[in-house]
Amino acid sequence: MATRYPPATWRGGATTYGPLPDHGKRYLKLVLHTTETKGMPGFNGGDTAPHLVYDPNTRTWSQWADFDRYVGTMKGHSSGHWNCQAIQVEIIAYSDRTQAQKVGGLWVGDFLPEHYADLAHLYAWLIGQGLVGLDLTPTPAGGWRYGTSSPYRLTAAQFDGFSGLTCHGAVPGNTHWDTGELDLEHLWLLATDSEQPPDPPTDPTPPPDQEGEPMWPMYETDGYNSPRGKGRTAWRENVRVLQG
Repeated sequence: MATRYPPATWRGGATTYGPLPDHGKRYLKLVLHTTETKGMPGFNGGDTAPHLVYDPNTRTWSQWADFDRYVGTMKGHSSGHWNCQAIQVEIIAYSDRTQAQKVGGLWVGDFLPEHYADLAHLYAWLIGQGLVGLDLTPTPAGGWRYGTSSPYRLTAAQFDGFSGLTCHGAVPGNTHWDTGELDLEHLWLLATDSEQPPDPPTDPTPPPDQEGEPMWPMYETDGYNSPRGKGRTAWRENVRVLQG
């Protein structure tokens, strides 16, 4: 497994957690973010730093964490832990056009072909390394929406079964709507040298005689302690299933 992207300058400094890929996943998601800043943010001392940062102003990459560990860029959620399934990239740009104009920053809607080519090269490289699959969440008309109730967010089951190109605005249990109007379908077509994007993700059909509710996820950092709240009983049952 390749752990570093060759064009990137190693920086380090990201807080890392468990192994990646985790939970028996073979393929990961590539989740794109925007920093909503003109320059490099501090990422809360590294606690919310991604694996890679792309600066479209200089067309350069910096790597903050190896790909064999997951980072804390996305908010966790009671129905799943999204970070341990993804390679994450922060783009120094704005999804918010109004804010970009106010401060003189770069809006994703003004990205040049060279910027798309740089991002597509990363995605193609990750595919070639066998790290990320070929699924896609196309950018909705007008961009993604803020809030956990956004109609464009994947369900937990969809995200769990997804492997490919997506962004923060599609991640369940999160509120952020980056990467705005960045054209993910165009990026996907460039990376795969294809003429037709894949079908949108759908909820997987549970096998016969099994309930449709997903098993409570168990993380390396849990130390096999049952979670608080209504998931406690389900968590214990999942342990028994796995032991069996």
